[in-house]
Amino acid sequence: MNLFDGLVFNSSSSGLSFKFFVDYATPPVLGLSSENADGEMYNSNALKYIVEHSEITNVILTANWTAYLVGGKYFGHRSGDIPTFNYLGKPVKKESAYKIFKQQLGVTMSALSSANKRIFICMPVPIYDVNVSKAVHILQITGRDPNTTLGYSLDNYTNVNTNLIRTFAEISHTYPNTTIIPLQLFLSTNGVSMVAIGTNPLYNDSHHLSSYGSMFIGQRVSEIVAGH
Repeated sequence: MNLFDGLVFNSSSSGLSFKFFVDYATPPVLGLSSENADGEMYNSNALKYIVEHSEITNVILTANWTAYLVGGKYFGHRSGDIPTFNYLGKPVKKESAYKIFKQQLGVTMSALSSANKRIFICMPVPIYDVNVSKAVHILQITGRDPNTTLGYSLDNYTNVNTNLIRTFAEISHTYPNTTIIPLQLFLSTNGVSMVAIGTNPLYNDSHHLSSYGSMFIGQRVSEIVAGH
């Protein structure tokens, strides 16, 4: 997922300015890391900076959360249902993944809340088992509707992300200064996921937003943040 382009593109109209903290392949949660062994330290330093700078009033946390929690299975791989994140430098076991994730997300939220930050957590975007950009192009030149062909019911999305949805609901109840942003609803129509708007693909691959998709989503996210 890539919100950077969209948030920057919409910053002039939203009146918001952004500072990005990105450590790829690491969830933005204290105590956690993934492929980057230094991710834990990066998150700690990023949070310290955010807490110490009072001009930062809103914090957006976004990641492909479920991918970290369930591993390659999330992307349709037949194997690889082992969580792809570490806790305090050690691999997390499948049976304790959500417990540790919720625990450390709570630690992160507590630190941000104590610093009077307004927190926004983005749900992951719907994902696909094909390169969406290429598939959209092929479908369009053959006269088929990409959304009808590739789109799927959000009930499937909910089933895959049930534990994450529950975790975020509990976190937002504990920390009332939190807003959960349902990106999946912005990328759907009539309860079915979308892969394109007109001739514009919303994804670069199976799960990363295209520049167009990012700008489309970024506008909605900016409106929500500015509204608070």
